[in-house]
Amino acid sequence: MHPWRDIWTKPRATIQALVAKDPSYGFKRLSWIYGITIALSFSNMFSLITLYPLWAILIGSLLLGIVFGLISITITAYILQWCGRLIGGNAPFKQVRCVVAWSNLPALINILVWILLIGVFKEQAFYSDFPTKVTLANKTGLFQLVMLGQWIATIWTFIILVQGLREVQGFSIWKGLLNIIIPIIAVVILSILVSGVVSWFITKT
Repeated sequence: MHPWRDIWTKPRATIQALVAKDPSYGFKRLSWIYGITIALSFSNMFSLITLYPLWAILIGSLLLGIVFGLISITITAYILQWCGRLIGGNAPFKQVRCVVAWSNLPALINILVWILLIGVFKEQAFYSDFPTKVTLANKTGLFQLVMLGQWIATIWTFIILVQGLREVQGFSIWKGLLNIIIPIIAVVILSILVSGVVSWFITKT
């Protein structure tokens, strides 16, 4: 079994082998890979290029990626484990964390996308209005290629996550989906409630 290769085509069997041997295998490397994409996206979202040079953003993303990834994967795993218990799951935390970590391996596609964007657009890739600038610059084809890459990564992440949760939780595919949907619904409801409270507070002041 070669998990770095087999997870793409045999996610459930790969997760089964990983949790049986060592559920922590590859955790730090996968966290770093995923965390780099978080750091780069954060830099774009907040136009950090207006504050820091390109080289600083790239080095910062490489250095902080492991931190962002570890935190994000750990929190996500705790939430999925807790929600899984609500519907009859009993997987240990490390096994759920293993699933979450390996489901983020497709983030490698996003890293390749970032390398392409930085190679073509350099500093411009880190402005928050970058997609608009790409369209205006008649780079629509490249933008569509980027979006395709991101969609492939997202879909493959979702497939690995569902199949992995099925394996460690002993779920059917529908319960595996429900294990993911419950926290999404909870976050949406919480966001609506928080927005409502903030809006009420603003109107009263």
